[in-house]
Amino acid sequence: MIRQLLAAATLATLAALSSSSYAQEKSTKPAPKPAATTPEKIADSTKKAADSIKKTADSAAKSAKEATKDAARETTKEPAAKKPAPKPAAEELSVSDKALLAHGEKEAAKLSPAQQAKLLALVNSGEQKDLITIPGIGEAKSANIIAKRPVAKVADLIMIDGIGESTFDGIVKWVDSGMKSPEPSAKPEPAKAEPTPAKDKTPATKPAKPAAKPAAAAEEKPAAAAPESTKPAKKKS
Repeated sequence: MIRQLLAAATLATLAALSSSSYAQEKSTKPAPKPAATTPEKIADSTKKAADSIKKTADSAAKSAKEATKDAARETTKEPAAKKPAPKPAAEELSVSDKALLAHGEKEAAKLSPAQQAKLLALVNSGEQKDLITIPGIGEAKSANIIAKRPVAKVADLIMIDGIGESTFDGIVKWVDSGMKSPEPSAKPEPAKAEPTPAKDKTPATKPAKPAAKPAAAAEEKPAAAAPESTKPAKKKS
């Protein structure tokens, strides 16, 4: 390419010089004297010839200068950047996947652009501990989300392994409600055990024991002291 440009510039210069030489020779040849030649006409003709030579020389110099600039550009030109390889064509979705994606797009349309942007920021930039705050997303599903990054649009979440219609619908409702973290549920106080009534040792159905026999009772009682004699004692003489 550089050689062709230099050759073209050289030919243009030679052509200009040839034209200039021809013009000079033509101007130096004695022109047939007209019947009435005046000094004014001769001067005018000479001036026109000089102007023509000057224009030709300027044109040749300009062509050579442009050819030199083009050659310099070619030598300093950086190699063309490699074009990125064309992306492989997306796999054709099955009928069920198309229906699932259509459902996701329908539900995602319920969110405003700001809400969708906020959810995508969390999905594409959040850590695993942040992703598990999303309702229905645990450690396994959050790992699947990280593996599928970047997620281009909200509806694409429904196509990630483990996320179906029910989980996706719950995410949409969560975002629409302000992405509030669920409050920890209070632990219920243990119920106080009610005191059990004392059981009657003697069941009511059992018959009462018969009273002890009087004789036996008398035997059990200690013998009563004998009463002292009421008679007065005899005096000794």
